[in-house]
Amino acid sequence: MFLREQHYHLETRLKWIIWARALFLGVMLLGATGFNLFFEEIVGRGEIGLVGAGILFSFFSRFALWFSVLDFQKRILAWSQVVFDALFASGLIYLTGGFFSSFISIYGMVILAAAILLFTRGASIAAMIGAASYVLVSILGLESLSLWMDAQVLVRLLFVPSSLILVGALVAILFRNREDLVKRLEETHLDLEESHQLNSAILEQIPEGVILVNQEAKLIFSNPKARELFGDLLSQENLKETELKSILNDQDFQRLDWVVRGVTRNLQLQALSLGSQGRLIVIQDRTQIEELEKQIQLKDRLATVGQLAAGLAHEIKNPLASLSGSIQLMKRDLSPDSAQDRLMQIVLRETDRLDELLVNFLNYAKPSRLQLKSFHLGELVREIKSLFELKRESPVKSLVLSLKETGDLNLIADSSALRQVVWNLLRNAEAAMISGGEIAIELDGSQSGRVLMLVRDSGKGMSEETQKRIFEPFYTERSQGIGLGLALVYQILEGHQAKLQLKSKLGQGTEIRMEFLRKGPAIEEQREFSAA
Repeated sequence: MFLREQHYHLETRLKWIIWARALFLGVMLLGATGFNLFFEEIVGRGEIGLVGAGILFSFFSRFALWFSVLDFQKRILAWSQVVFDALFASGLIYLTGGFFSSFISIYGMVILAAAILLFTRGASIAAMIGAASYVLVSILGLESLSLWMDAQVLVRLLFVPSSLILVGALVAILFRNREDLVKRLEETHLDLEESHQLNSAILEQIPEGVILVNQEAKLIFSNPKARELFGDLLSQENLKETELKSILNDQDFQRLDWVVRGVTRNLQLQALSLGSQGRLIVIQDRTQIEELEKQIQLKDRLATVGQLAAGLAHEIKNPLASLSGSIQLMKRDLSPDSAQDRLMQIVLRETDRLDELLVNFLNYAKPSRLQLKSFHLGELVREIKSLFELKRESPVKSLVLSLKETGDLNLIADSSALRQVVWNLLRNAEAAMISGGEIAIELDGSQSGRVLMLVRDSGKGMSEETQKRIFEPFYTERSQGIGLGLALVYQILEGHQAKLQLKSKLGQGTEIRMEFLRKGPAIEEQREFSAA
């Protein structure tokens, strides 16, 4: 639909023309009747009848407009107005003197009304009808042939139709320019509308939040992402300016932690000045970015430590083996339970601990390809559970192996590597419970394509700082620990492309959740791992 039809609709123009004609003719009728009553009868019955017919036609046209629903019906009605006005003007001129009538100027009103109704085409058609009608009326009105030979008559007969055609042409040009202007305005309007829709779609879909505030920090606009990040603060009907000002201070760049529905988000706010219009605030959720950066930093540390471990292990392992063998030979010549024998046992125990440290170094520093095979995860965990209960260093109240559902626990993975994972997690859980407690292992094979393993303890838990660094190599809070157990767990899980989730609170224990792909990691993406 054109812009002109929206703001200057044909139906509205028809109403104006119909009521204007009715009003004009009504005034003429009252004036003619008044002259005839108070003066001598100077207006004939024919003229009064013609004016009355024009008024009746106006009311009939208004009535027809009520029933004109379709566009073509309204256009037919508009053309009928043009034709009637031209014929009415011709009839009035004929009745008032024809060629010598003083109402010739009424054709100008007809042309203007036609231009208002139908623009350029209406003005042109009305001018041609008026010129032809005037010539016809003049022919009918001239009584003798001698009048045609009069120069003034011929000039008038040529001048009036030419003037009507010229007026029609000028009006047509004016309305043509108007139509071109309206068309350009319409195109500009459509372009602006498309730009507005495009900008709205961009603001609706971009992953950053956008807030527009005035100079008093009063909210003007916010996109859906901003409302999602700030929650109820931007969705209140009566927003408190003080709350918004506390966040959107005068800084051009800031970061803040914002809690929405119990979830803490790390937000980055950047303000752009719009002068007197206020400020545009762009909000970026950096929560996932921060997590990815931490993972990258952790991987870099693991790679550096792996290189260090390889060098240390090769330099120390061979001399340590020689030292252990020499002590065992010397111990044979000592009597049992002597002071020297006890000292030798301490030396051998410490060399074994050093050997374990070196083995962990080598396992971490020299990754091996995954040896994938199908096995039952429940059977593997039961074996480790039994072995752990025999070799645990401190009493544990209970070690529970529970399946939430009787799902399928068969999967494709490296059984030796997962054995190392379970063993290290049990050792760490045991160390976290100073006065005893419970270690629970839960296996769930009910999910399609995945197998879940969860290890939960009721120990002392971890602080937020410890949770951030717990999988770093050599990080430990145990006096006897070396800090490689959970680093190996992380490396093995990464090699299996397993999902790892850690939950812990001080005084409430720790929960480690792992999700393995039932069909194993993709062969082309298998990562190397270490296992003792």
